[in-house]
Amino acid sequence: MSEIIGWCCSYLHAFKDAQFRNLRPHKPNHEEVWKPPPWGIIKVNVDAAFPPSKYFYNISLVSRNSDGQCIWWKIRKVFGQIRPVDGEANAVLQAITTARTLHWRNIIVEGDCVEVIDALREKTRTFKSFRAVLDECFSLSSFFSVCSFSFFKRPCNRLAHDLASISVTDYLKESSISSNLAMSA
Repeated sequence: MSEIIGWCCSYLHAFKDAQFRNLRPHKPNHEEVWKPPPWGIIKVNVDAAFPPSKYFYNISLVSRNSDGQCIWWKIRKVFGQIRPVDGEANAVLQAITTARTLHWRNIIVEGDCVEVIDALREKTRTFKSFRAVLDECFSLSSFFSVCSFSFFKRPCNRLAHDLASISVTDYLKESSISSNLAMSA
């Protein structure tokens, strides 16, 4: 009887270890420093900002080449009050739409909303509020030779965040930003 009890205890201990080993939270290794894209690819950093008590939000895009030079940027005021995650998804859609309009063939879209970026990377057909935006992103991404998505912590996405946070009339865009500003952020 004592052998059976000993074996059962050993078995249950091993079973418990096997079950709970996979439940430990996995911390993904996210980049801490912005890096230029590989040669021939445009990296588009996106962000959305939501001024308190306002009936609009801003989307910003900052596009850089493999030398780290800003080649295009845009800030757009979008009217309405939506959840921040939906605004972040709209910023990604705006990046893909803009890249297609500018005939860029190879892009990496970086954003600081892990929920949106993970859904895009995993090509998840989610039931979340931004599903329709994701579906449009998936559809448009087929027009590119390279179209990938990566998460970046806000400090690494500072230029896009700062642009989204400034006050704009309705829409601003330029083909370049001061080299000092773009490289420092």
